[in-house]
Amino acid sequence: MSVRALVESLARRGIELWPDPNSCGAIMVRPSSRLTDDDRQTIRVHKTALLAALAERDRDPEPAFPSPWPLDLVAIADAIAHEPRGPFENDLALSRAARTAVEAERIIRALPAAACREALSLCGAVSRDAVTAICARNYRASYDLLDNLPQRLKALRPQ
Repeated sequence: MSVRALVESLARRGIELWPDPNSCGAIMVRPSSRLTDDDRQTIRVHKTALLAALAERDRDPEPAFPSPWPLDLVAIADAIAHEPRGPFENDLALSRAARTAVEAERIIRALPAAACREALSLCGAVSRDAVTAICARNYRASYDLLDNLPQRLKALRPQ
């Protein structure tokens, strides 16, 4: 199986891969619970080529927008569930992400078409970074990312 076919196969099953920004040579998987043992073995065997392909993809990302929301709420919810705190704190974190997603959606709808690609790319980066921060148990950093997103999106409006 080619690396591209592997990434596409996993994506069709709702599994996302990306290079771990905090660890040289590590691959992040979300949700990892969907990986089979064969998937894990294939990722290990093709790790070097996979990292190169993921890095190339991230240099010129497609404006993928697989869900109706600009933020990946499922990935953020999975990260929160994987790094649980108390039920109140988990609900608070998820509601904060949902509030930001709704606000981001409203801002993006008002943007000209030329700015939408950049806006969606920004939302994707914030989603990935928020998930990484949550997995590192750095909720403050994830809150800062989410809280600053609307202003960053508004800055994309033409003057």
